[in-house]
Amino acid sequence: MDEHLNIWNIFFNTFLDIFLPWAVITTIFSCFLFLFLQQISGKKSGTHGCLIFGFCSLGGVVGIISGGSLTSVMGAVIPALLTFISAILAYMFGKETLAKWRDTIPFCLVGMLVCAIYMVFVGSGIKGEQKKYEKDYEVWLLEKKSHIKINEELLLTQIKNGKIIKIAEPERPKK
Repeated sequence: MDEHLNIWNIFFNTFLDIFLPWAVITTIFSCFLFLFLQQISGKKSGTHGCLIFGFCSLGGVVGIISGGSLTSVMGAVIPALLTFISAILAYMFGKETLAKWRDTIPFCLVGMLVCAIYMVFVGSGIKGEQKKYEKDYEVWLLEKKSHIKINEELLLTQIKNGKIIKIAEPERPKK
């Protein structure tokens, strides 16, 4: 039964630490950009809002994956984002069929970049917590190993003297 609770705890923590910040920031920022787009250009269509939300979502996912990665991926992510933005802008301004989206695309790109930057910091915070836990775990493991060695030596000494005393074990760090 404990295993099942632990699995649900992992899912719940993932929801709180990763999905919820991503969803809230993406939704708030895309709504803000869509309202700003409506004020500037008067576009009332929901498809423009959906496009902005899609770009903000993409930026948020790229940001949280980049920030939470244990390897340095920013050297590859930043050029990829810039290439993606350049390709979209070149394609958009070269096609006459995309003329109705020309006012919306800059808002989409701004949303993608801002969400990516914000979520990089969220991912970095998650990575920092994981590194802190790993450090605490290493300290606990070292204490546990030294406790076993001390207990072993104490037990041998006590067996030679004829009396047995047990030392309390260190507690495992909480995640």
